[in-house]
Amino acid sequence: LLSSAKRIFISNSRPTHLPSFIPHPFRCSTTPTPRNLTLSANDKIDLKSTKVLFVGEQDKPYGSREYILLQNQHSFQDLKENPKLKLASIRAHRNMIFAANVWSEELQTQLLQTEESNDITFTDICGPLVDAALVDAHSQGEQPQALSAIPGLCHWVSTEMIKYEQNDESLQSQVIPKLTTQDDDSKAYDACKAIATKIPRPGHSIVGVGTYRDGEVGWKALAKEFIELGHCHEATLYKSKSAELATIEHLAHKEPEYLESAGGAMARFFFV
Repeated sequence: LLSSAKRIFISNSRPTHLPSFIPHPFRCSTTPTPRNLTLSANDKIDLKSTKVLFVGEQDKPYGSREYILLQNQHSFQDLKENPKLKLASIRAHRNMIFAANVWSEELQTQLLQTEESNDITFTDICGPLVDAALVDAHSQGEQPQALSAIPGLCHWVSTEMIKYEQNDESLQSQVIPKLTTQDDDSKAYDACKAIATKIPRPGHSIVGVGTYRDGEVGWKALAKEFIELGHCHEATLYKSKSAELATIEHLAHKEPEYLESAGGAMARFFFV
């Protein structure tokens, strides 16, 4: 492995300090912060004063691993004592990169405050993590891939469908009107609406397997459109590193919370 990230190896086969996969861009640790390692919510974090830390398995350095963004003054030992020092992270397994997250409440606040001015972006924060993961994948002679979560897709689709039904001129989606002009009449539209709102379509008591089957083609098209419009931070991150969208994977992640947020869809990218 050749990336310049400081490397920490552990001997156990599955690092216990590595978080389980949570496909949401903003999710914070709830571990109490020791007094001597407190980050002030009033202080802005300077990304120029950060470093990338690699954490992997001693016997399988190209297996499951994590790239962590830390402030320069903090060490791996500090991080073990206080997980809240983790600013951002990305996971990888062999050539697959996934689970880009901003964990720091301070950085989340900065992102929200500069959302319109673009003074700081999700890509600014997580870009160095992807760079390190790409170097390591290329060093093994493999083409890197990425799997992006698509949080917020359900909310966007349901909002766009309300606009469409009300003939609102602010409608962004060009896919939604096409769902009602297919050969199967409104089946695809009703199925996608049920996936987005979790309200069963007419004549059904649940949002079940049949609904996801009837809505698959339309939901994939909506997910692709959502990404192309720049609404998905993680997908935009990978695209900024010359990744191309290969496919939308339907029901790729079936955790209830993720079904609520993205209908289970995830986006697979190839770096070119």
